This record gives sequence, C-alpha cells and structure tokens, in this order.
Amino acid sequence: MSTSYEQIAPTRPRIRRDVIFTKTPDGVLFHNTSSGFRLTTASGYRLATLLVPYLDGTNRVADLCGSLPDAQKAMIGELIRTLYERGFARDTPEAGPDVIDAGDAERFAAQIAYIDHYVDDAPARFARFRATTVAVLGDDAVAVASAKGLVRNGAARVLVTPGPVALAAKAEAGDGAEVVELGAVTGEVTWADLSDADVVLVAGGDTAARQTYALLAAGVPDGALLIPTWTYGERAVVGPTMRRGGAGCWVCAVLRLTSTHDAAAAAPLWAGVTLPGPAPRSARPLGRPLASMVGNLLAYEAFRVVTGALPGETEGKVVVQNIESLDVIAEPLLVHPRCPFCSAAPQELDVTAWVEPAVVPDLSDEEVVAALNARQPLLQPHVGVFAGYADDTLLQTPIKVGVVEVASATGERRSVPAFDLHHVAGARQRALAAAVVGVTARDAVTAPAGAEMERVAERLVTAVRPELVEEGPWVAATSLLSGDQVAVPLAAAEPLGAANATHGFEPTPAGGGAGDTAGAAVRAGLAGALAYAALQATIRGGAVQGVALDSLRTDVELEFLLRSARNLDVDVEVLDLSAHAPVPVVVARTTAPGRPVWAVAADVSWRDAAVAALRDLVGRVQVAGAGLVDGDDPVLPELDAGTFVAATTTDAPLDRATTWREVRAALETAGQDAFAVQVGGVDVAAGGFVAVRVLLTAVRR
Repeated sequence: MSTSYEQIAPTRPRIRRDVIFTKTPDGVLFHNTSSGFRLTTASGYRLATLLVPYLDGTNRVADLCGSLPDAQKAMIGELIRTLYERGFARDTPEAGPDVIDAGDAERFAAQIAYIDHYVDDAPARFARFRATTVAVLGDDAVAVASAKGLVRNGAARVLVTPGPVALAAKAEAGDGAEVVELGAVTGEVTWADLSDADVVLVAGGDTAARQTYALLAAGVPDGALLIPTWTYGERAVVGPTMRRGGAGCWVCAVLRLTSTHDAAAAAPLWAGVTLPGPAPRSARPLGRPLASMVGNLLAYEAFRVVTGALPGETEGKVVVQNIESLDVIAEPLLVHPRCPFCSAAPQELDVTAWVEPAVVPDLSDEEVVAALNARQPLLQPHVGVFAGYADDTLLQTPIKVGVVEVASATGERRSVPAFDLHHVAGARQRALAAAVVGVTARDAVTAPAGAEMERVAERLVTAVRPELVEEGPWVAATSLLSGDQVAVPLAAAEPLGAANATHGFEPTPAGGGAGDTAGAAVRAGLAGALAYAALQATIRGGAVQGVALDSLRTDVELEFLLRSARNLDVDVEVLDLSAHAPVPVVVARTTAPGRPVWAVAADVSWRDAAVAALRDLVGRVQVAGAGLVDGDDPVLPELDAGTFVAATTTDAPLDRATTWREVRAALETAGQDAFAVQVGGVDVAAGGFVAVRVLLTAVRR
C-alpha cells in the first residue's frame, strides 16, 4: 500500500464549494477561479464523478475505499493528497454535538454553509456569532443597513439607538432577534452604556468621528471590538478594527490620510472631535445606495471577525471607497509614530555592530524580488508611509531605475529615484531607503535627552548657527566610539524639518542612513556624514585629485558606466576627495557648460565608492532625459561642483580599501566622534528598516 494512501486514509476530506471538475481527453481537470491541476488517467473523470459527492467532511477515506484494490486506493489517496496540497479540500474533524437548535439551523443554513466553505466547526462558529451582542451607533442609512444586515445574518441581540434604526431593525428581525434600544443618551455613547456589547459598530454619520474618538480615548474594554465607518473628504472609510492592545487605530488612519492626501479634509474631522456643540455636517454625505453598501460591509465585517470564517478586511487594515467613482481598496494600516494611543518608544539602538564588515548576500533574482515585496506595507496610496512606485513608464536602460512617490500633507508629491546596475528591484530598494532618509529628516521619531547628558552642538560638522536652536528640543544620541549617550539638538537630527526652520544646522540629508539592521544603517549614515565633511573641506580649499578615466576601464562595472554616460551624450569627470576623510570619497560630475550634474559617494572600498558615484550620476542624467523631476534631497543644494579644480590627475586606486574598524581608529586619532540618533518610528520598522542619523564632530585642532 502506498504511503500517500496510508497517510490520507484516516482523514475526512471536505472539498471546497468553488471547486469544479471538467472532463478532458486524457483525464479530468480540477480547478477554481485561481488555479487548477490535471489528473491524467483514462478513468479520472469517472472516478471524480463517483468520489466528489462523498467529499463532504463526513466520510473517512478508508471508509470510502472499503475493499477496493490497492491500485485504486493509491490513486484515490494521491488525488485527495493533491486536493489538500492545492487548498481545494481540507481534512475536517469529526462532527461534534449540535450547538444550535433545529430552527436556527434551518433559518440560517446559508450562513452556516458559508462558514463551512472556509473553515471547520461551522455550527459552533455560527453559534458564537449568534450569542454575540453587537451595538450599532448612528442614525443614518449606514446604521440602518448595518442593523438590518446583522439580524438578517443571525445576530440574536443588537443594540441600536432609538428612532429609524430601531424601527428598521425590528421589522427585519421579526421574532428571530432581540433589538434593544439604548437608553436615553445625551452626547456620545460611552462604554458604560455599552457594558454588555461584544462588538461596537460606529455606523457613519456626522458624529462618527466624535463618537469613535470618544470610545477610543476612553479605552476599548478587554474582549470588546470597535469597528467604525467614517468619511474623509471624498472617501468613505471602514475600519480599522480596534481592540485593547491592538496596533493601528482610527487616529493612525486619520494621521496617515492627512499626510498622504488632502490635509484640508482633516480640519472638519478634528473640529467635530474637539469642539463642543453639533458636529460639522459632511460636505459629501453618502447617497442611499452607497450607504447601504457600506452598512452591509460593516455588518459583514462583524460576522467575519466573530466567526473567523475569513480574516476581517479591517483587521490591521482600512477599506477606502471613493464616494464618486465607488472604487474601493483595502490597505494595511501601520501604526503612526505620532499616535497617542499606539505609538511606542524607539527601541534601543545597537551601535556596536557597525564596525563589522558588511555582509552582502548573494541573492537570486527571486530572492531580490521577495526582499522588496517584504517592504510592501510601507507603500499604500491612502494610508501608506509612501504613496507607491512611480517608475513603471521609465525606460530601464542603461541603468535600472526605481522611483518612490512620497506624498505630504501640503499635497506636494516628490519622486525619489535611485539606481542599480542589475535589478529594478535593487533600484527600488535603494529608492525606498532614500525615501526613508528623506521622511525621517523631516519628521524624526527620537528619544528625549536626559538632563544629565552632555550637550553637543557647536562641534558638529553640520552646525551653522546652533545658538538659533538651543532653546528647542534636545534628543538622545549615542557615540559610535565610546557608546556614551549625549544630547544633541532635534534640529540636527531633523535637518529638513520644522525643528531646523531657522537653519541652525545645514539642511542636508547627509548622515541619514536606512538599512536592514542597525549596523547597516549606521554604516550608511556615517559614510554620508564623512562624504559631507569631505565636500566641506574641499569647498574651504582642500586639495582635489583628478582620476584618469582610462584607468577605470579595467573594471567591468566602471567601464559599463563610462560607456553608458557616453551613450547618453554626457562627458564625465571623476574626482577623488579621499584626502579629507578616513574613507574613500569620490565625486562624479558632468563637464557640459553650466552647473554640472554631480554625485558623491563614500565607502570603505575606493572602487565601490566610484561605482556608486558614477551610477548615481548616470542615473540622474537618464531620468532627467525622461522628464522625471528628481525629488531626492541634494547633499548641498547650492553647491556648484564645477568649481572643484583638480590639481593633478592620477590613475584610479581601484585596490585601495580600508575597514570600518580602521575608520573608527582614524576618527579617534583625529579627535573626532560620531553620534547616532535613531530617527525611525514603528512604521519604518514594519517595512524592515532601521533609520538613523549620524552626526559627525569636527577634527580637533
């Protein structure tokens, strides 16, 4: 007897209701709307017609096969094993005792069958929903549709506000459910009014925002669920599902929408929450058909969450529907770092691993794409940290281009590009890292400095007039050399944000780093800070070394980049600024008349720094030719790199390299220090990024 049959024999297969089988010339095809498989045997179709009616979860395979010959048993075992593996069927446990009475089982047979299609133990799951008390708060068409949808689908006890909602729910329920009117309530309903409610649905209307916020601020009780529907400008929003200890709430959703869409739409929302008196009337009330759709969705969401038939669409998500077009999308909701209910203190930053050599994994193309897909929670058009990618229409030659679209509360949209020599996925990874650096440079999530910490400001290389911000907030930073904590101005950690509005520090993204680990982020940030310091030293008259282009052509990637520049009708120069830093620093620039396009990179390998600088230069020329406005933040926006004059030209030192341990020693020898500030919130971390800002001190003279 085959092993497949012996493993399958004691199971009770239950085939999904959406699976069909079709006769083929050589057997039978099992399929549903998304996939299928073929059983190739002359008797396959006849076997399916005889077997499938009995795959209802009540029969064991061993009982179905009985005394069939071993060959037929093996065939059946292989078929059912394949059905299991493809998700076309599941092994169901033996039926338990009846948990619902015969009348309810007959009346709600469709609902029980729906649950049974997806999961086991359907009667018990439906009984759980039947025993759940659901409150519907609201008095408009959404509330009416929600209440009617609940009782129509089996809710036995529903709490509603007096008036039209109660009348409609009672008419729908008949004798099948108890519809209880909440007592006389003035203002918002409180948890005290809802003491016996297991699920609370805030069903839209002008007061939805105020009611949702009041219940959220009071704290969702243990075991209770709060699911709202509300409007934001021209969008109807359902969710998220909130519970005690959950991550991502209504405030997170509003803050996300404010950041990525029309900030003006948030004004009446917050006015309704905070100001006494009647709530502002919605500028775009839902029409009756859409109100019915949203109300039924809200009731269905309660059914899904309680029964577990399917994951709730608002579990960690919101459903956003355009009121005009009716386009609808469900998007994951990340915790907003400014949310007073969900945000958490930044985790402690490990500043020891950065000196270890960076490990560059050798990933297959599929692994590169999988790593990129893991970042997807950051990219959502409505409630994402970023709005999405904007590179689909770009020509991906000669350089691969990734572009992340970053939205802001002002309605401004920036396109942040990055480049890779091999994969669009790799370019998108770099673009995401650059976007994270840009976002955290404008709105850093930091830990406050302790009163006992030494204050460091004037010594930082980005300091311009630090006295202008000394009265502002100070945040904790950790020395990369000693591990000691110091206090630095928030303006230094957030150089492009409101804290640095007076430009007490250089408004530059240099020093920002984002990576998979703290070590990778710190290395990226320190490299950027050292490149910035080398540029400043050059501006102040430091020596510049030219690099002979022919000496670069012995390296395959550098040769490719030089030829790519030539194909774009661009002449380039490469300059070596390594004399002003403990790491190789390379600048690549165009030579056409006028202000040149330029890029700078620093790395422990001179060759890698040269590749990065030329890659970014050629990529910027390429996207500019395609008409893309580069919204990335320049290291020094006013710098004309054409003013750098090379004293001499030498061959490229392609073999020159150092280590991060040697960099650490060189900083100590020069009397410098470098301080790391963790600037990324839990949302950035959910996308797999650690974000830091590295602040370098000047050389002690």
